[in-house]
Amino acid sequence: MDPDPCTYDGGIPVSCPPGDRGPMVNGVIWTLTAMATIFLALRLYCKQKTGKRLLVDDWFLIGAWVSQNSSTMRIIGGQETAQELIYGLT
Repeated sequence: MDPDPCTYDGGIPVSCPPGDRGPMVNGVIWTLTAMATIFLALRLYCKQKTGKRLLVDDWFLIGAWVSQNSSTMRIIGGQETAQELIYGLT
């Protein structure tokens, strides 16, 4: 087994060589997607249960959720990297 290539200062990694961070990015993306989905579902459920209408802020949240999910699918599907999608890098 290779030794840890990172340098540490007091147990905190200071620098690590670039490597495959795909699994970590994948985990973060899916965690945030799940959190956004749960938040939006609970918000819409509460609106429906209390008989309140969807207002402009709700529609903005729904639009942001759709946009975030389409970005997630493009990144996870391998069509683009996060850097290409966010910063327009190719």
